[in-house]
Amino acid sequence: MKDKNLNIKCCERYKNRVEHLLALDDNHPERMEWTRHSHSCALCREVIAADEELNRLVRSLPEPRPALVAGAVIARIREGRNPAPIKRRNLIWALGGSLMVGFIIGIGLNAILPKYNLINTSFDTGNYLVEYDDGLDDLYTALLTESEGDTK
Repeated sequence: MKDKNLNIKCCERYKNRVEHLLALDDNHPERMEWTRHSHSCALCREVIAADEELNRLVRSLPEPRPALVAGAVIARIREGRNPAPIKRRNLIWALGGSLMVGFIIGIGLNAILPKYNLINTSFDTGNYLVEYDDGLDDLYTALLTESEGDTK
């Protein structure tokens, strides 16, 4: 947002355009013309010198350190460094720790939860299969008879 109360002392020729000129790249033709003009105008020379000093100070500021893990990862990617390799020893400790935690949770759940018989032992699988077996023999015989008749 442009500051309407910008009070920069500059010569009459450039005073209405100074904010625009400061925003331009140094190689822009308008900015180069203003720089050439500043060799003969003390007011414009002071503005350009102040702008150059401000840019120098901004460039000299240290780069902010990443505060989050994602920022650190992005910084490493920008630097071209590979992420730290996973060491076999650390992987073994992590898996062993996970197994131990799972084992302890299992023991705790076994002690806390009531004993339920999750398998229905009164279910008779023999009778269940017999119910669906009715008619299969007749179907099989009919199919065999029909296929034998096709081959004769």
